[in-house]
Amino acid sequence: NIKEVATAGHKLGMKILDHQDLSLLWNVGSAFRVMTQKLGMTQRTIDGNFPTRGFCLTNKKFSEEYFKWIVDFIRTTDIDGIMIDEACYHGATFCGCIDCRRKFTADTGLTLPFDETSPILYNRNSKLWKAWLTWRMKAVGDFDVELRRRVMPFKPYFTIMKYTTHGGYVAGYAFVGNGSSLSDAARGCDFLGTEIMSRNVMASYRSVFALRKAKNALREAFNSPIFGLVYPLESVDLAYFGWGMNNMNGQVTWTISGHKDNNTPFISFKENMDLRLARPVADIAVLFPTQSINWAQYMAVAPDVIGTSEAMNNRHIMHDFFMERSLNLDYLTKYRVVMLNCSCCLSDAQMEVLFAYVKQGGTLYMTATTGLLDEMGNERKDWLVAKMLGIALYGKKVGFLPKPLIRYLGQDPIQYNSSVMRIELDRNNPPDVLAEVVDASGKVIQPLAVEKKYGKGRFIYSAAALGAANYETEISYMNKWIFVIDKNVDAFNEKMLNLVIGKPELQFTPVQFPERVLASVYRQEVDGKTSTLVHLLNAGGSPVALGEVVPAVPPLTPAWPVLTQDIIFDIALPGLKDAYTVSPDWQGRKKVSFQALSDKRWRVTVPKDMLKCYSIVYLEQ
Repeated sequence: NIKEVATAGHKLGMKILDHQDLSLLWNVGSAFRVMTQKLGMTQRTIDGNFPTRGFCLTNKKFSEEYFKWIVDFIRTTDIDGIMIDEACYHGATFCGCIDCRRKFTADTGLTLPFDETSPILYNRNSKLWKAWLTWRMKAVGDFDVELRRRVMPFKPYFTIMKYTTHGGYVAGYAFVGNGSSLSDAARGCDFLGTEIMSRNVMASYRSVFALRKAKNALREAFNSPIFGLVYPLESVDLAYFGWGMNNMNGQVTWTISGHKDNNTPFISFKENMDLRLARPVADIAVLFPTQSINWAQYMAVAPDVIGTSEAMNNRHIMHDFFMERSLNLDYLTKYRVVMLNCSCCLSDAQMEVLFAYVKQGGTLYMTATTGLLDEMGNERKDWLVAKMLGIALYGKKVGFLPKPLIRYLGQDPIQYNSSVMRIELDRNNPPDVLAEVVDASGKVIQPLAVEKKYGKGRFIYSAAALGAANYETEISYMNKWIFVIDKNVDAFNEKMLNLVIGKPELQFTPVQFPERVLASVYRQEVDGKTSTLVHLLNAGGSPVALGEVVPAVPPLTPAWPVLTQDIIFDIALPGLKDAYTVSPDWQGRKKVSFQALSDKRWRVTVPKDMLKCYSIVYLEQ
């Protein structure tokens, strides 16, 4: 039994975590009988009071019964942590039980209508409905908080895990449908992660790598370790690749397979980075806009956020993600560029901080709908971003121009197969125009991208969500590959990124670097020694052709193609005494060469044979 497993595991120095499903009453076994016996504890529809096959977390009788049971279970088994799945609402129509209604009214002073024909129900423009959705999210988070409160007196270091899929993280359906949000669950849960549903993480590496980065916004906000659950499909190579992507983002891996062919356990790689202490090195911060994802209007948010990250990863441009919780001057001023991609929902206070960041010398890059709405998705009387930029909404209303021609000044136009925001210049306060929208004859229709100086810094705005145009989603195995990059738009976006980044060079700059070698840079101080670590992961075996079905194994054979060139990069360091590579693929350390470019800048050359699958370059100061 579980107590015996925990006892044996503790003797081996292991921590034992249990996994449970809670609210679901499956249509198997005794679930239907239990449902009929405890019908008063079930979730109810808000527009008919009909029960569903699931318990309500807010129901007083159920929660007391459950908490009494789970506390006794934890005491008896002596487990060290738990992950409780499906602890949420079972759709947007739940829960209208009397306990939920009473608690909502007690917390907010508002009343959810009982009338199933009320125009308030399911109305995203209703402030009362928005309050209801927000309360549901809080109610789910409160359940985790209460569990921790009851366990803390006898197990203060007890771990409560929680995960979403990547889809549940970047789309609003988890919040709207299930009242689920990792950023709110973090009030009670201390180990947050992802069930990576693409399975073949090598085939979908471009999207998965960006999404793993995005999950680190939770670590920054809550100082919580992050994990990724890798389903390796019985492929040791996919298990290794998934571990590598997590590890190079400072994350823990939960996986089924864990050994290389030579039986060397890569998970216990002895020369690995210290995941507890290491922190990323980057000059660019990208907002992961939870408010905008939850209350999005006009256009989807995630495609530009994640698509821009994908574009930067292709070019080995280091960047970090952060949430609104981290949006303060102390955090922002660590970066020379901050990106707000389709971040439509921002509060006045958040915008004041962002403007202050620019005034002090930062570059703020914004796209499309950024700042159009307040933090709850309500229309603003004035678009404050436009006032700072010297632009305005065309015709004083939000509109879009589909599939226009776009160009940089003095260059040939390209076809843009998405839509751009309709804007016009403020003639009394015009910005510098960087790019424009034109018709087939070359006549200018409107500005596409503008730049405006402010204090010591600058704003750059693009009416096009350029990252979204090449947003690659996860494509799970057994599905056909549907993504092909638009090279013209990708090149256009590359120039935009270069304009945004500006001069001088970033701390980490690729010189000779294969696109399908993933990279990340971290810094750690262990036992008084400061090390900068450059992680390298060979994604050369990843390509899947358009229309092909994603396999359950690495797409190419061999899975880890041999590199044809050395890897060369420049990096800013106050000093460099030693450089070497380590890897799960071999024992020991291998020296790499480096040369000084200046007092604080170095060029490092990694021989091509020093990256088989996964390697870390240690740079010792």
